[in-house]
Amino acid sequence: IIDIPPGSPFGAGYLGKKLFFTDGEYALIFQDFSVMTTQSLSWLFDFLTLQVRRAFSTKTAVPKEWSEGKRMPSMWGPYGISSWCISVLGLWILASTRGSRAFGQQFYLIDAVLLMNQGVASWGADVLTFGFDSWWKPMDRIHAVFLFIWLALKPVMISMSHLQIFAYILIGIVALACKYQSEKSITRHRWRLFLFWHTAWHVIPPTSLILWSILLR
Repeated sequence: IIDIPPGSPFGAGYLGKKLFFTDGEYALIFQDFSVMTTQSLSWLFDFLTLQVRRAFSTKTAVPKEWSEGKRMPSMWGPYGISSWCISVLGLWILASTRGSRAFGQQFYLIDAVLLMNQGVASWGADVLTFGFDSWWKPMDRIHAVFLFIWLALKPVMISMSHLQIFAYILIGIVALACKYQSEKSITRHRWRLFLFWHTAWHVIPPTSLILWSILLR
């Protein structure tokens, strides 16, 4: 995804071999970092744009080799039940005083309803109608886009320390990385990798946010 220019201090373990750098080398490091950051932001923008554009489609995103019942994940395996982890986070916020405080007491009902609904929509789109065109697809995708935006605005809406914001953003980055790897596995027709990364996309963010609310809030 990210190209490192030939001779870059970021390549071939160069940074690990030198403790001090000349002004020219510092300039090169800054230039390479700027290029890498720009490419990363460009990838993120393209990735999110694709998700928004695809959100309104009833079409399945999986390849023909997996569609219409040719390959189906187990409803009771890790992939099949992973969608409900999102709803568990919503229930945690609703039932736990610590959870409601962590996500903002003035917003916790909205958080809980959005997350519980997302778990249902995700299960309908990713498990119940896996490989088939259905209205579950836009329900899941549109809801996920709004939920992502809502959660992304949390550091602005509620008071957080610098450490809490850092951990919260890190969880978001890991979540997007899992989603990206899931999408890449689809394009490469890698069934097991897809199941792994899409399960991670459903499980890691909500469990991490529960731990975040317990340990850091």
